[in-house]
Amino acid sequence: MSTCFLGAPVTDTRTVRERTPGGFAYALGSANTDRSGWGVPSPEVRERLATGFGATLRAEREAVGLSGRALGRRALVGSGTVSRLERGWRRPRPVTLVGLSVGLDPADPAPVRERLRAAAGDDLVPDTEAGLRRRQRAEMEAWQAGRYPLPARLGHRLAVADHVDRVTAGWLCSLNRVIANPDSDEALSTAEALGAQLRAAQRELDEAGGPARSSYGLGGRPARLRGAGAVLG
Repeated sequence: MSTCFLGAPVTDTRTVRERTPGGFAYALGSANTDRSGWGVPSPEVRERLATGFGATLRAEREAVGLSGRALGRRALVGSGTVSRLERGWRRPRPVTLVGLSVGLDPADPAPVRERLRAAAGDDLVPDTEAGLRRRQRAEMEAWQAGRYPLPARLGHRLAVADHVDRVTAGWLCSLNRVIANPDSDEALSTAEALGAQLRAAQRELDEAGGPARSSYGLGGRPARLRGAGAVLG
C-alpha cells in the first residue's frame, strides 16, 4: 500500500518522522525548525552545536575522566544523550545542564553549569513541564537510592525545616503546660521564649527558600491551642 508524503505517492510505509531525520517541520524547510526543540537539528545547527556546546561538554567530561555512558548515569540522563549532545544531534535544555553539571562536579556544580550554559547560548531549548516533572522524580528516586547527591541548598533547607519542626514541637508542649497551669509565670515565660525561637527559625526557613511553615504548621495545631496564638505573634 502506498502512502503520500508532500503530495508524492511513495511505497515506503514508515511514518513521516521515521523517514525524515529532522522531523516534519525540517522536511518542509520551516524557518522555525531550529528553534522548536523537536526533532533533529538541521546540518548547519548540528555543526554549530558540535563545535560549541558539544566540544565544551566533551572537554568537561574528559577533564574528570568520565566516559559518555558514565556521565549519563551520574547525570540521570539517557544512555545516548551525552553522545548526541556532544555530536550536535540534540539541543540542551536547562534541566539537562543541571544534571550534567552535578554529574561532572557533584561537590560544586554551579561553575560547570554556567560554563555549559554559556557554551549553549541561544541554542538552549526551554524546559517543558513534563520534562521538569520527570527530572524531579528521577532525582528523588536516585537520591533515595543513594545514587545522586543532595544539592547543598536543598540540604540546608531540610536542616532548617527540621530545626523548625523541633522548635515547633517544643513550643506546642509549652503551650500545653500553660493551659494546664495558667497561673504559672515560668510556663508562660518558656512558651514566649520558644515562640521567639520559632519566629526566628521560620524566618530562616523562608530565607532558605523553604515552605513558610514547618510540617507541624501553626495553622494545623490542635483547635484547643488556637486561642494561644498570641504567644507566637
